[in-house]
Amino acid sequence: YGNSNSRNIVWGSQGESHFIDVLSVGPIGGVREVLLNGTDFESGEFPDSNIFTHIGDKIQSPWQGGFGYAERSFNIGIAADVLEKPEYTTTTLSRDVSSVAVVALRVNFTTSGFTQRDDKNRKKAAEAVFEVQILNSAGLVVQSQKSFTNYYAKNPTSVPVTVKAPSSVLGTIWKYRVLMKVKGENYGTVASGSWNCSTGVEIYKDTQTYSSIAFASGTIRASDVSGKIPSRKYVTDGYKVNVPQFVDVSGNMVFTGSYTQETSNSHAWNAMAVLTNTEWGAGLPIDKININSFLRFEEYCTEQVDGERRYEHSQYLIKADNFYRIASQIVGSADGKLYEDTSGRIGILIDRKQDERRLINTYDIIDGRVERVDTPDSKKVNTVYGTFEDQANKYDKSIVELIDDDAVVRTGLIKKEIKLDTT
Repeated sequence: YGNSNSRNIVWGSQGESHFIDVLSVGPIGGVREVLLNGTDFESGEFPDSNIFTHIGDKIQSPWQGGFGYAERSFNIGIAADVLEKPEYTTTTLSRDVSSVAVVALRVNFTTSGFTQRDDKNRKKAAEAVFEVQILNSAGLVVQSQKSFTNYYAKNPTSVPVTVKAPSSVLGTIWKYRVLMKVKGENYGTVASGSWNCSTGVEIYKDTQTYSSIAFASGTIRASDVSGKIPSRKYVTDGYKVNVPQFVDVSGNMVFTGSYTQETSNSHAWNAMAVLTNTEWGAGLPIDKININSFLRFEEYCTEQVDGERRYEHSQYLIKADNFYRIASQIVGSADGKLYEDTSGRIGILIDRKQDERRLINTYDIIDGRVERVDTPDSKKVNTVYGTFEDQANKYDKSIVELIDDDAVVRTGLIKKEIKLDTT
């Protein structure tokens, strides 16, 4: 290998990935950190890359990061004529684009197999030409694009042909023509297989607006030998929820009817958001909520215990579930119980923990008989491993364990693994 260039040759590849990652279907508090393959994007290792983050509190149009175009796919499903003669057989079809916004067209031609052999059974190239033409209002070709000619396709094959509309037809419903030219016989033998004009894709300017969607988009350029798209992880604040505002009127807290929108660590207001949010929650009207009971529950959770707030809420909602069940789990983790009163409003009862013990005697037992049921030590779990997304470890998986050492010595290791939906 000879090289007249005096500069050093660096072996490697430059990868470029365009991406859009939807982070949530509602506004979030912010994006704190972006990790590419576990590395902080701000580390300087990706100088030619751009990432745009949006927290969903404003309408975005279009996506940032070189996504000015959108695509619409549609079926065509026309088979090419293949005749047993040594000339090309042409199959033609014409269509109009669906919108004045279309700026380019891609047509896909497919075959399950297309091969050619000569009269001595030697492999030869089977011939087919695909062309997409753009016509003006007079029916004249103003732009066209052709595919390759020779194929020996033993397996399913797809051939895309893309043509860009010239400025003379932009802003109009322009017409296009598709030509499939297939030579059915060559070298004294018949070609094996057929072709289809299967699908089309219209490419148009993206004018869609995206509201209340938090997302990240952009381009990653990096030298890489694996050929894989870089993994992306985002450390974000949670959903913005409506936090109701109250005023003190003669010693009573009265709801003003207004809210602040913020990321909250409150069991009460996060549970209320699950029930009332119209974008990702159940969408219940506020008059279906006993808001005073939620306030009392919030006051209970904020009480200071050993100098700290009694309960703080942070939960990762992994999948869609019954809204009432999710809200019940949220308040239940902080000594609360959801209930529905006689007027149909949902409220929270505070089930305060009690340390006192009450002696049960014969007057408390209906049939006068007490039977104790227990699990033998040989079947009792003595080791529990819980996996969770560790905030201190950039939200990678970590394990917390609880072990009864004496029980392990007596009966051997009996373990159980659980997944903790928490940070």
